[in-house]
Amino acid sequence: MDLLLALVVGLAVYGAIHGIRMYRADAKLPGDLAVALESGASRTSAVGSGIDRLGIRWAPAVLRMMGPKAVNKKRRQIDLAGNPGGLTLDRYAARRAVYGALGVLGAFSMLLRGQLFLALVMVAFGLFWVEAGIWSAIRVRREHIERTLPDFLDVL
Repeated sequence: MDLLLALVVGLAVYGAIHGIRMYRADAKLPGDLAVALESGASRTSAVGSGIDRLGIRWAPAVLRMMGPKAVNKKRRQIDLAGNPGGLTLDRYAARRAVYGALGVLGAFSMLLRGQLFLALVMVAFGLFWVEAGIWSAIRVRREHIERTLPDFLDVL
C-alpha cells in the first residue's frame, strides 16, 4: 500500500512539473518583446527581470485595456523618465499586470481577515506602484538636467 501511495504521489509531482513545462513552452514571445527583454536586461535588476518575465504574457492584454491614447501618454512618460532601469512600454505593461495581480490577491486576503483599510492599501499598491517608480524617475531625471544644464551652458 505504501508503495502504491508513493507511486501515485510521484506521478502527481511528475504531472505537475510536466504541466508547468508545457504551460511555459507555449509562451512564445513576439520578436519586439524578446528584443526589449534582451536589450534592457543589463539595465534592470534581477527582481525587475523576474517580474517582467512573470507578467510578459499579459502585457499585450494590459496595453489593449489601456487603449491607444493612454499607451501613447505612458510611452511619453517613460521616455521623459529616460527609460529607468531598462523600462520599456512592454515591461511597464508586464509589471502593471504582476503588481495588479499582487494587489488584488493582497486585497482579497485582507478582506478575508476583515482589514478593509489594508485592502484599500493593497488595491492602491496594485494600481500605483509602477506609476510611482516612473514619477520618481522623472523627478530624478529633471533634477539632474536642471543641475547639469547650467554648467553645460556656461561652457558654451
